Amino acid sequence: MTFSPVAVYGVRLLYLAISMVLIALGILFYLAPNLISLPGEGIMQVIAHKLDKPLPVIKMCFDCTVSLIALAISPAYFRQFHGIREGTVIAAFGVGKILGLYDPLKPALHRFMHGLEVE
Repeated sequence: MTFSPVAVYGVRLLYLAISMVLIALGILFYLAPNLISLPGEGIMQVIAHKLDKPLPVIKMCFDCTVSLIALAISPAYFRQFHGIREGTVIAAFGVGKILGLYDPLKPALHRFMHGLEVE
């Protein structure tokens, strides 16, 4: 079974929004109970801890920095901007913002993961 790419731009943006919500939720689920992080989120956790800044802000800055690096390197390898479009920029800002919206859920999730009674 094959899936054809979505041609309607609005549907693509809807899929992008759904994926940003799910990515932020996934990050919350393994950062809240202090599970071992993936390298990207691990670097962000260390930077947030050392600079004493909220993780969602560091996540947004880190994603934007990685996107800018990709934007700078892309012409060297592909002779054009390849794989970097408006969705990349929206996701770089959006996932961190959405992760910040989930911050109030962190204490309840932490208590649930450790088997403590949720108040």
